[in-house]
Amino acid sequence: MSLTARITALSQAMAGDVKSINAVIGLLSALNTANKTSIVASINEVLALAQNASSSACASISDTTTETGKTWSSSKITDKLVALKAEILGGASSAYDTLLEIEQKLGSDDTALAGLLQAVGNRIAFDQAQSLTTAQKLQACNNLGVGDPETDFLAAYNTAKS
Repeated sequence: MSLTARITALSQAMAGDVKSINAVIGLLSALNTANKTSIVASINEVLALAQNASSSACASISDTTTETGKTWSSSKITDKLVALKAEILGGASSAYDTLLEIEQKLGSDDTALAGLLQAVGNRIAFDQAQSLTTAQKLQACNNLGVGDPETDFLAAYNTAKS
């Protein structure tokens, strides 16, 4: 291979690398910065703008308001999260204050879980039709303060009037 051919091959390989780099970096003219002389100069321009941003352009901290453009301090946010956790836990002991602990307790005691599922299954539904035994109807009505659903009111009336 001649020297000219070798230099031509080298220049073609280098041109391919430069094209690849330019494709990744992009064109300087496409930057939305005033300084388009280099990528470094453009990045420095953006950094300077960020460092010199006026306080009116940033959210201010206010623990007494929730208006747009303001944020709570980190300590207020932490306090709110602690209060939310306490509200969710509702005073649960440390043995049951995570979902993992509750899962482990329910998973380790199939009798308790079965009892819980049976209790949920024995509820009186107001969102769907149910078939209840006479005893179940009586208990439900007594719990609601309605009394015996099988009461014969006509017989009671006839008894009362005689």
